[in-house]
Amino acid sequence: MPRKKTPKRKPRKSPRRRSREDVFDQRVEHFSKEVEALGEKFGRRVEKHGREFGDRMEKKGEAWDSWFHRTFGVVGPVISSIFAIIIFALGIWVLGYSGIAVSPAVQTILTQMYSLFTYNTGLAFTGTILAVLGRYGIKKPEKVK
Repeated sequence: MPRKKTPKRKPRKSPRRRSREDVFDQRVEHFSKEVEALGEKFGRRVEKHGREFGDRMEKKGEAWDSWFHRTFGVVGPVISSIFAIIIFALGIWVLGYSGIAVSPAVQTILTQMYSLFTYNTGLAFTGTILAVLGRYGIKKPEKVK
């Protein structure tokens, strides 16, 4: 009996087994896309909240500014600068005489600022008034609605 020829098998076209590196690369790519989407979503939320906060603060600032200038006029910035200098000097004085321990760097800064008020009070007062009056003179233009 003659032998039958067995047909040659065609190689199977099975999906190629992926190596661990391919799987890892695919997972890293998927993870990076997820993180990117989360970052964009977070950025949009922060931008939205920041814009809302800025609008609220702008309205509060306009209300405060109008009350402050209506009440005191041009003298208002001078009064605020005097109060700022007094409060700052009192704070330094309290720190100096209370014995509160602060680091040497902070102590050096406070000593320098105290000497500024002690020895150059007139110059500091004049500079503060000029800065505040300059800010008062430069107003933002009103928004057109």
